[in-house]
Amino acid sequence: MRSTRLPGKVLLSVLGKPLLQYLLERVRAVNLGLPIIIATSREPDDDSIANFCVEQAVVCYRGSCLDVASRFTDVIDEHNLDAFVRLSGDSPLLDGEILRQAVEAFDVDADLVTNIYPRSYPRGQSVEILWAECFRETLPRMKKESDREHVTSIFYQHAGEFRIRNLMLTPPLTDTSMAVDTPEDFERFQRLIETTGDVWVGMNYRQLLDRIQKSMPQQDLHV
Repeated sequence: MRSTRLPGKVLLSVLGKPLLQYLLERVRAVNLGLPIIIATSREPDDDSIANFCVEQAVVCYRGSCLDVASRFTDVIDEHNLDAFVRLSGDSPLLDGEILRQAVEAFDVDADLVTNIYPRSYPRGQSVEILWAECFRETLPRMKKESDREHVTSIFYQHAGEFRIRNLMLTPPLTDTSMAVDTPEDFERFQRLIETTGDVWVGMNYRQLLDRIQKSMPQQDLHV
């Protein structure tokens, strides 16, 4: 909730629903049968996220605010996970089929399945899957604050030491963002939802991106 660019962004409401609920709907729609855990901080500001989880009957874990790596480790240990999928709460338009593709590509021959190394999908469509054992073994190497905060950056910094399987999109859409990280992003998301209604849940990221671009003011069309 302490986002500096867009304070409280994950619970900002559009048509009576917070952003986190939109993400949950997208993840649940793909019906992968995987447990969903929302990992937030112990800070009082994030009490509202914990309350949201109670309302949505979603498991919530609360740990360190800035040491996100330790938060992930605690979730792994508390729930005895063999592997985990990392999704960002500011990605309410995540395409469930991209998530499905990543899950299907994940096996014992890969330490990490991702679609951001190199990035070819729009921001807001990022998926990462890691084996818990590999993550635990790498944790002691995360000595910088930035590594502890961004969780997976060390894997890409030392890519030659890990078996990274990347999903690629051709042609790439790297200049496009579908995340909600700024007031401008939120305005685009709001326009999209208000013009598409409930139909958006069944739309893939290309269809949504097309709607976003059509609804944008002329001066924003370069985004």
